[in-house]
Amino acid sequence: MLQIPIGTRGSYTLRVEPRPLASNFKDGILPPVFATPYLVLIMENAALNAVRDYFEPAESVVGAEEIGGGTHERTVVIVGRIIEKMAAKYGPAPS
Repeated sequence: MLQIPIGTRGSYTLRVEPRPLASNFKDGILPPVFATPYLVLIMENAALNAVRDYFEPAESVVGAEEIGGGTHERTVVIVGRIIEKMAAKYGPAPS
């Protein structure tokens, strides 16, 4: 096993398309925003990519330690208002 330096970082890029939106992934009643479970997917893949170059043949990794933490809060919203704010900030949604 090669030594993995403390502080090693990885990244992972996911193009946001309709599939990872909460309204498609979880429930149509949710607004079309990025779904929280996909954030965990990105964190898992970034962690793997951080250490991938240090593997010897036949080695891999498992998530036996805490890799992230945070607070998740919910608030009641009017979906139309969310869409309007998103359109004002990012432009209209692609068809």
